[in-house]
Amino acid sequence: HIYDNSTEGPEVGVLTSNHRDVWAKDYASLVAADRQNATNLEDIVTAAFVVCLDTARPSSPLELSKLAFHGGEKGEMLGNRWWDKPAQFIVFDNAEAAYVGEHSVMDGTPSVTMVDRMLTAIKRPDFDHGNTQDQVGRLSPPSLLEWKTTPAIQSAIAFARKAANENVRKQDMGMTSTSYGRDAIKKFGFSPDAWAQMVIQLAYHRLVASTSPEKSGRRRNGGTYEAASTRGFLKGRTETIRSVTEESMAWCDSMDNPSVSEEERKQLFKAATKRHGEDAAKAVKAMGIDRHLFGRLAS
Repeated sequence: HIYDNSTEGPEVGVLTSNHRDVWAKDYASLVAADRQNATNLEDIVTAAFVVCLDTARPSSPLELSKLAFHGGEKGEMLGNRWWDKPAQFIVFDNAEAAYVGEHSVMDGTPSVTMVDRMLTAIKRPDFDHGNTQDQVGRLSPPSLLEWKTTPAIQSAIAFARKAANENVRKQDMGMTSTSYGRDAIKKFGFSPDAWAQMVIQLAYHRLVASTSPEKSGRRRNGGTYEAASTRGFLKGRTETIRSVTEESMAWCDSMDNPSVSEEERKQLFKAATKRHGEDAAKAVKAMGIDRHLFGRLAS
């Protein structure tokens, strides 16, 4: 019904991609422009989630990811998103699908659990897809949310799209596949998470070394943030695992030092992953430093 009866309307969804302070002002402008807008916003805000039916037909995981993260290569689907919403389910025209979560009210672990349970249920042979005529007939048809815009709102939409496109152009995304997975890493005696984090460290180490005037990987700019869940505590959210350690740096240095043997590199890698695991365990127990320091700063 929605697919067959949709009409092109103002790209109000683009407004939600803008800076939050700007979006707050545009939100107020929408409400002030017409009572119907206020009703539409209330319907969206009170909904558990939104479903985005896209006309795009992604043909690769990379293309699908770009459509999910920022509406496509050039942000062409930005208007068909509501970036304020904690949960967005995107269904593309070729039946591919994606999920986008907004982080302020929910974290990755519960989101992944929810999606995993959904996919598991859908794969079951006895899953009720609810597509019989009897079931469809009992449902009220969806109603179209019509927006009333003013020249100021149209200008805000154009401004938001321009700002979003500038952000999209700053993003660089690529994917690579390995011939092995987590099972092989575990057989080697390592944590898949620690392994992946060390790979990231080495890649960044080499990038910095290659762009540094001194050609030294020790010249680092910035740190690395990996989230750890603190759901074991009441209202717990996350703590930060700091992947950059003296041990990880020592291993990164060894990988580009021809005088270091393979066995030495292996031992250094073991030490780096061991340290990462220890820091991760502390973070899960709320024994990290980031949340503590942020709390002191905020107070």
